[in-house]
Amino acid sequence: MKRTNNNKAITTLTTAIVATTILTTSATLTANDSPYRYAIIRIPSLNGSEFEIVRALNDHGHAVGSIDIVDGTWHPFFWDGSTIIDLGTLGGRTGMAWDINNHDVVVGQADDNADEDQAFVWNNGQLKKLGEGVLWLGRAYAINDNHQIAGEGGPIGEDIGHPVLWDNGETIILPEFDSERGGGEVRSINDNGAMAGTSWSGTNNQATIWQNGEFKILGSLGDGTDRSHVWGMNNHDIIVGQSHGVGPADPWYGTVWTSDGKIHNVNRQEHNFSARLSSVRGINDRGAFIGGATSRKHDQYQPYLYTPERGYEPFMDLTPPHHQWDFDFYLGGVRDINKHDQIVGRLDLVLRDGQAASGSYG
Repeated sequence: MKRTNNNKAITTLTTAIVATTILTTSATLTANDSPYRYAIIRIPSLNGSEFEIVRALNDHGHAVGSIDIVDGTWHPFFWDGSTIIDLGTLGGRTGMAWDINNHDVVVGQADDNADEDQAFVWNNGQLKKLGEGVLWLGRAYAINDNHQIAGEGGPIGEDIGHPVLWDNGETIILPEFDSERGGGEVRSINDNGAMAGTSWSGTNNQATIWQNGEFKILGSLGDGTDRSHVWGMNNHDIIVGQSHGVGPADPWYGTVWTSDGKIHNVNRQEHNFSARLSSVRGINDRGAFIGGATSRKHDQYQPYLYTPERGYEPFMDLTPPHHQWDFDFYLGGVRDINKHDQIVGRLDLVLRDGQAASGSYG
């Protein structure tokens, strides 16, 4: 299977954060209110660890991701707002928690004794391999509140992953648009059982929805380029991600696919950014979403928040001054947003002695 081991690639100083709304909802604010609507909370380290990656949070504000244990060893973690728990692995060195539902059930991938990726589910303190008895590799990227789990997987020895649903003890390979040479992954599953992700064939990546036993290619912004990628979906079947533009050399643009079959380039909506909105990373059920903007001049990354009440805003403008900390920071990326508009993401730290430290997320 094709693998990019994102958690092993982190070599620079980053920390995971939860950005929680200072007021109950942004809908209660007016244009004259203080712009500082978010307080940033650092997810604590574990046994002196320096690096954390956060991937998702649920509506209770509980978060999951991966944390550096020691000497390049990464373990999936669960954080309940006060305590961080090391979920362990399936016998290997590393793992990543990718998603959590509102019952605090966590899914992800962890190495087994042979250092191969295996999809897992963690529930009530127990870590269990998905597809037990099946000689598979896999990653579980998403779980809904009905405990349906989705991701990618495939038999050991294959060099490509396939979209997979784990449901009621069954491991189900989903249909693909190129069944001979292609593959795919599911990145999100909503409470109605609809799944969204990416199918691929060669260099073509195509945003895809699996629903009611069928699959559909969602299309891209480009004219025949067929390059799009899904990152999330809400319970109204609104799907978010990114798509290439008109030509193969055109960059990524943040993209929203709506249930009426339309494709929306978020850059065509009114905003005050001097940057290209290059991705949409997560969306909640009220239509608020988060993503990243890339500077056209310097290729710098800047997270943004979109709400129906206020439109697009640079996320750093919504956080209060941080001079009480022993470092400065800038937000390196946002990952997920829950129904309360709480957001998880990553900080890049700049130490007060002037030494800069940066990080990346995958």
